[in-house]
Amino acid sequence: MENRYPVLPDTWNAIDDLGRALPVGGDVGAPRERFVGLFYWTWHNTPGGRAVNVSKIIRENPDAIHDYGHPIWKDIHAGHWDEPIFGFYKSYNKWVLRRHAELLADAGVDVVIFDNTNGTHVWEESYMALAEVFSQARKDGVNAPKMTFLLPLHMGNAKENNENCRVQLRSIYQRFFRPGLYRDMWFYWKGKPLILAYPDGLNMDDPLEREIAGFFTFRPVQPSYVRGQERPDHWGWLSVYPQKIYRNPDGTPEQVAVGVAQNHNEKIGLTAMSAPNAFGRSYTSKGFDTSPDAKKRGANFQEQWDWALKVDPEFVFVTGWNEWTAGRYDVWQQIPNAFPDEFNDLNSRDCEPSKGELKDSYYYQLCANIRRFKGARPQMEPAAPAPLDLSSGRAAWDEGSMAFGAYSGGMEPRDEYGYGDIHYTGDTGRNDIVCARVSHDVDYVYIMAACREPISDPAGPMWMRLFIRTCELKPHWEGFHYVVNRISPDRQAYLEACLGGWKWRLLEAVDYTLDGDRLILRIPRKALGLDTKAFGLWFKWADNNIADGDIMEVYTDGDAAPGGRFMYCYFGKD
Repeated sequence: MENRYPVLPDTWNAIDDLGRALPVGGDVGAPRERFVGLFYWTWHNTPGGRAVNVSKIIRENPDAIHDYGHPIWKDIHAGHWDEPIFGFYKSYNKWVLRRHAELLADAGVDVVIFDNTNGTHVWEESYMALAEVFSQARKDGVNAPKMTFLLPLHMGNAKENNENCRVQLRSIYQRFFRPGLYRDMWFYWKGKPLILAYPDGLNMDDPLEREIAGFFTFRPVQPSYVRGQERPDHWGWLSVYPQKIYRNPDGTPEQVAVGVAQNHNEKIGLTAMSAPNAFGRSYTSKGFDTSPDAKKRGANFQEQWDWALKVDPEFVFVTGWNEWTAGRYDVWQQIPNAFPDEFNDLNSRDCEPSKGELKDSYYYQLCANIRRFKGARPQMEPAAPAPLDLSSGRAAWDEGSMAFGAYSGGMEPRDEYGYGDIHYTGDTGRNDIVCARVSHDVDYVYIMAACREPISDPAGPMWMRLFIRTCELKPHWEGFHYVVNRISPDRQAYLEACLGGWKWRLLEAVDYTLDGDRLILRIPRKALGLDTKAFGLWFKWADNNIADGDIMEVYTDGDAAPGGRFMYCYFGKD
């Protein structure tokens, strides 16, 4: 098994579905101490809930949008705005949680913030499952986010909300914090574990509640989208542009909220996400983006990020990751057939990738802006030629090549129930890629994949494919110009060039060696157009996925290094 190497996601590049490249270290400056929290929903576990795809329903029945009594809505009281990339999962599905851990680590999220804003239920089964999975992921080398809770807000009846908050604080503290469970998952702020809650209802004559009051850093959240800081410890969770600034006692910005979209419009203010002219994904303060692919471009999200970057607070609270659902009401805030918080792919506020039209565009927009906010490591210095080849021993490769770390673990089969009676199964994990290495000489580049266990037989389907991007402008598939092993190898492997999309032409056979847990390819530089004194190439390994050119399969099937659309960056010089 390959020795573990650090996984450095902020050094990776990616080309999203719209052709936008991630900014890298030279674009955003060096890493700095800034923090990002992401609103995260743990209550997708209601017994008896069934999967409903609202975007699909209204595409097929546009006359039903504002008609509460339309037959298509019979017995539908809530629905997902679209289908998540991992299906209609439950919040305690550990297979899904492991993938969330890796996605959010790669994005640079520091803490997930659970939605406990209603009533007294704390969704213990879900938050304990997440703590277990994320903690294990951290042991496996994944810098998974830490966790905290957003408790009831002061909306309407403050006395009732204070009481609900007090009940939740007692439950969470006694069950999770007081016993010291998963300490590696506690997120500290100003010296104590952070909790987004009003301490107002705690009784200082009660020893337990006095203990709770002294244990946390409290940041109660302002529920309004238009009002700002009304008490010194206030933070925000969602706001219209320009978002309100929550300041430290010395006046410096401590926190700003950034939202993908807001259930608000100019006429009514707070309104249903299904209302006309709701501030959906394409809204900006200058008007709605009506360009092609506007729903994917995230003009609203970007305008809010641009303001946050200008303010430069210590902490940005992003709404959100995986809310997905909203109740359906006859009338809510003057809107008939109202979906208050989530509606469809345009009027929704999640960044988690979907199986629908949005795919993973908002995930990479999140990644890009977190880099702009927090900075990123510089790109690697160009490597000099190394005297390595296919026959070089392991010690020589370990000493003389450039290493790129990948996550190990998380390859267990999927066998879990989602919403209703949906049963998700899958066992596509095959070769657990834990490291890539690259070297070059005057004529060739050598690219290695190292796996946790001996690599499977090359005759297997979709076996150990290598995708390569060069700095030349050529036809591409998802940003990649070349692929090796799309055609199963025999005595040699086969290098193909992209003709545009998932169409390829054979360039030439290339040599390779398979030695237990290591696969090394030797590719002529000239074939890749890299026969210059200095060059750059971007690459990724993918195993047992992308059957017919759907890159979204890397999230759900097999393994990829790095994950998703990310690619490693290698620079060479002669």
